[in-house]
Amino acid sequence: MLACLEIAVSKQEIAPRPLYYLTMTIITLSISCVVLLYVGGKPLEKKLVRFVKRKVRRPTGIFGFFSLTGIGIGATVGASIFVVVPTAIWRAGTIGVFSLLFGAVISTLLAVSYGKMFQRTQRIPEAVRQPVYIGGPSFVSLAYGKRSIAYFISRFSLWVGNTTLTAFNALMIIHFIYGYFPKCFETLGVAREYSMLGVIAILIVFVFWFIISTIYESKYKKELVVAQTLLSTIFILLLVRHILVLSERVPPSISLSEIPQDPLSLVKTFLTTAAYVYLLFFGFQEIQALGGEFKEEITVPTFKGRKKVRMYTYVPLTMLITVITCSILFLAYALAVSGTSSVESGIPGLDVALTLGSKEYVFLIIAFFIASLTTLVPSYMAASRHLIMLGEDGYFPKQLSRYAYLFTFLIMAVLTMAKEEFLIKITDFSVLISLGIIALAERRICLLQGEKPSVRSIVISVACLLIAGAFYLDSPNVFFSGIAFIYLGWALFELIKIGFGGLNLFITVLCLAMYFLSSRIASLGAPLEEAILKTMAVLMVILAIAHILNFITSPSIEKKIVNKTGSTLDLLLISVTLLAIRKIGKLLEFPVYLLKKVKDYRSKTRVQSNKYKLVELALKLEDYKEKNPELYSRLKAILEEDLEKLEKTLKT
Repeated sequence: MLACLEIAVSKQEIAPRPLYYLTMTIITLSISCVVLLYVGGKPLEKKLVRFVKRKVRRPTGIFGFFSLTGIGIGATVGASIFVVVPTAIWRAGTIGVFSLLFGAVISTLLAVSYGKMFQRTQRIPEAVRQPVYIGGPSFVSLAYGKRSIAYFISRFSLWVGNTTLTAFNALMIIHFIYGYFPKCFETLGVAREYSMLGVIAILIVFVFWFIISTIYESKYKKELVVAQTLLSTIFILLLVRHILVLSERVPPSISLSEIPQDPLSLVKTFLTTAAYVYLLFFGFQEIQALGGEFKEEITVPTFKGRKKVRMYTYVPLTMLITVITCSILFLAYALAVSGTSSVESGIPGLDVALTLGSKEYVFLIIAFFIASLTTLVPSYMAASRHLIMLGEDGYFPKQLSRYAYLFTFLIMAVLTMAKEEFLIKITDFSVLISLGIIALAERRICLLQGEKPSVRSIVISVACLLIAGAFYLDSPNVFFSGIAFIYLGWALFELIKIGFGGLNLFITVLCLAMYFLSSRIASLGAPLEEAILKTMAVLMVILAIAHILNFITSPSIEKKIVNKTGSTLDLLLISVTLLAIRKIGKLLEFPVYLLKKVKDYRSKTRVQSNKYKLVELALKLEDYKEKNPELYSRLKAILEEDLEKLEKTLKT
């Protein structure tokens, strides 16, 4: 592993498609997990199984005003600022700054809407009030009902957006670890051997943080809240310092003369840039995604003494403060980076810092590392929570929703093979569509409560949908891919309404979606990635055909066909056809059958091994029959009980 890391560290620039580096990361993470399992033993193993199959919990109130603000800022101002902001400014110039300002205004209005909707939930009678409102889609369910297409699309789109955002963050971490972090040692004149040890150390830190933040989330919740708040504070201080140094060394260069004179070109550039940068602004939703974990009341100092404030007052305020603070940081960084030269690289912000000297580069490396810690896990957990909520609301089979964390992780791993640009735009498109629907929920809730709705909800919804539609002008492939995701969500919604008999259809559509996704990403990648993803696509098609054939030959469908058949000859032909289809479906599922047989064989081998061990123990036990009769009788009872259990296992 050290030899492979040495090759990775020796690279001056990371490859555009870092499958090799992704493989190295997975290998290192796997080795670290094996070591942790070995050290942690059975308790950690049980924790892992419980995490993979867990359901969403209803924890007690933990988060207060400062902790929520810290989490919101940490989830919003992440590693993406060092990629999205410089790229937008270098491409669009002054228009990029106005696009950021436009995104800030829309996000501020949306934060106000979130706060108003959250406050309106306290007016709902307790008999019909939901115990927890997790994420913005919960307001859509309140407005239109849990079984509405609006709720499903808003929740499903946010799952897509958060999953692609997690993949983007993971890809940035790979770039950081193998491309930029070793340069930190080079600038300080440290030997290459130590830089390799540094790469291993930082990988272990990421693994440790991920495990603590996910598997042991409930146990160390308070400690994680303190750590997240502290890390967010340190990151903001480092970012402000970098902005001041950058502005001093390279004066900002913003000129109105750069704005295109052609109105059509101006509108196109403005909308496409606003669509591109919106990835930065929707992190404040992580606060609402923690619904159910807010403190009912907090105590704040005032001039007249200490005053109690309910969560319906301070939670909306934290979202508003998060958006305003982050918007100021984004705009300040955009102005600071406007005077720098364009750099085509994985993380442009770090390349800009490298031109300012080794000291500034090291400071920004620390800031990027902190930003990666505070954004990767929250986006992953948010995506998993959205999928779990869909399962709890009855949209997905419960067996599938129990594995939401694992399923989200696997989809994220596949998406890391796509290009950064594609991930950014898919995230933006999915989130904008969802926010457009969520914004309209405020109007509906006002009408249901007999109040006059504000025009704010319509303005936000139109703005979000307009920005999302701008992708058609700049990236038609992203636009149609986003539409395909929405269509997939609608198709799943319709299939799920069929009931239990639609399970095979559900898996069919899921496999076909994975096929199209794999094929799409394969066309963007390197030859090795293309081969892997095309093989995956073929397997998805085979599974899809198998499940659709099983659906056709299900007893309910077969019964309907037979009942509508007239002559005996028609009945015979249909029976033969259904039998042939059933056999083809079983044949296509042969790999799954083979894996099951292998598993059964291994289980049987273990049972046989245990049987021989018990026989050996029985023979040794006879030696104690005369030496220690009391011990012999006790051990014999235990051994007979084990033999009885083994006999039952062999029979089953």
